[in-house]
This record gives sequence, structure tokens and C-alpha cells, in this order.
Amino acid sequence: MMRKILFCALVFNLLLANVCSAESVKTRYGTVSEDGAGQLHLGKKLLHDADDNNIYLQGSFQLKDKDVVLFNSHCGGSGCVEQSFYLLTVSKGGASKKFKLGDFSMGVEATARVEGERLKVVFSPENGRQETVVFDGEKPAKTVKRVKSKAELSKENCQWVYKYADSCVDAGQNGNDCNAKLRDDFPGWSARGIAELDDSYKPAAFDKACRSMCLAKRKNIGFDAFAKIVCKS
Repeated sequence: MMRKILFCALVFNLLLANVCSAESVKTRYGTVSEDGAGQLHLGKKLLHDADDNNIYLQGSFQLKDKDVVLFNSHCGGSGCVEQSFYLLTVSKGGASKKFKLGDFSMGVEATARVEGERLKVVFSPENGRQETVVFDGEKPAKTVKRVKSKAELSKENCQWVYKYADSCVDAGQNGNDCNAKLRDDFPGWSARGIAELDDSYKPAAFDKACRSMCLAKRKNIGFDAFAKIVCKS
């Protein structure tokens, strides 16, 4: 198995954070390592099983009497459309606790730093929303704010969204009943593309237009009308 290329994109307090350069991170209470089979261990103790998904360690951060490990997990292949982020606490004696921060599209990155006695994790914008998690060592608190990204103004991005809607037509021509959320069953090329352009369209409006194309078995909505209905201005 080829070793995964680990990609760390973190802003951190250099005195308090150990940022990863391999498939393990050091804490004051031992080394947390990924075994290549989707499991995290502290020594011989199993901390997390990703159910055959890949794990990517982002870094460790010191909070009072425990260290916090930030990591994400996804299928590891080119067809992945979603990733999950977690915090894992490790304290004296190897005691640990895990907190899931949420599921995000593959383009989302996490930036983390220690502020006083708390860890602040900021996620890059997704679908016009930006999530921030503040963790005091016991419980994560999430806030969400509306943001307007440059991607929302891109006509080119909307044109790509319209292109990916070809899969709606294909679904109808292949006998799909067109009642489900068709994006969930898009082939890899369009599933990845539509997930990466979340900021460029309104999901509910896209799903409605997609169902119409599926039922018609053709692109019965021209680009200008599609852009007005589906893409954000």
C-alpha cells in the first residue's frame, strides 16, 4: 500500500502545538499513531476505528491536563465527496475521549490554534457558511456565520454546475425514478465537481432543477434560466 501523503494546513501556537509531518503526532502522554488500516492507537490502545476510511492526523495541542489531537477521515480515493473532522483528547494514564466536529466537503480545510485555555478550530467556508469550534477540553461549542465567498460571483463556476447537471439527464435516461436526491448517486466526476462548488449554487434549487431534467430525460432548462434559479448572485 502506498503511504498516504499527509497534508497539514494549520495556523498554530508554536510553543503549544506539535504539527504532524508523518502518520503520528506526539502528546505529553504518548504518541498517537495511524496504523495504515484506518485505526488510531496510543501505544497498544485503540482510540478510533475509521471503518476502512483513511485517517489524516493534523496536529496536537496542549490544554491544561490533556492534549488534543485534530484529525480528519475520508475514503482516500478520487471518488471521495465528504470528509469528517474529529478532536481526540489524551490525558494521564492514556485516558481518551473523542468528539466529532462534523462532515464537510473535500475542499474544506481546518485551521487550529490555542487561545488561552481553549482550542479554536476554524473551517474554511462551505456553501455560504463558515463553522468555528471552540473546545475547552470538555465539550466543543460550534458557531456558524454566513459568509459570501468570491466563488458565489463566478459565472464560470455556475457554468460548471450546469455541466454537472448532465448527470441528472443521464439518471432519467438510465431509468431512475427521479424521486431521490440525485446528487447522492452522481458518478465520481460529477459528484466531486458538484461538491467542490457548494458556494456556487443553491442546493435545494439545484435538486429541483435536476429532478425536472431527470424526468424530461433532457436539459429542459437553458443556462440563463438555470443560473438565475440555481446559482447565487
